[in-house]
Amino acid sequence: MNAGATAIPVATVEERCNAANGYTVSLTSRNGGSLSSGTATIAYTLQYGDSSSSNGTLSAARDVTGMGRQTVLSVSVPPSTQRQAGQYEDTVTIAIAAK
Repeated sequence: MNAGATAIPVATVEERCNAANGYTVSLTSRNGGSLSSGTATIAYTLQYGDSSSSNGTLSAARDVTGMGRQTVLSVSVPPSTQRQAGQYEDTVTIAIAAK
């Protein structure tokens, strides 16, 4: 983690929604865009397809296509030599809702 990491894929999301006006995909980080290990945290950037966010929330509007769509969720962590050892984690909730 000292060297950082760029666009590490953590999930592929298959989106499906049959709403007539399209849908919105919303992503929310439990820790506000930080990986945590006890009281230690590491800020990261969340990327979902072509969109990115460093505050842990992201929203993407979609038009109806009638077909499923796969989008990669990835994270990037900036380099730093000042990190504590530990097992860092965060939970990202993904919601798909009709417009």
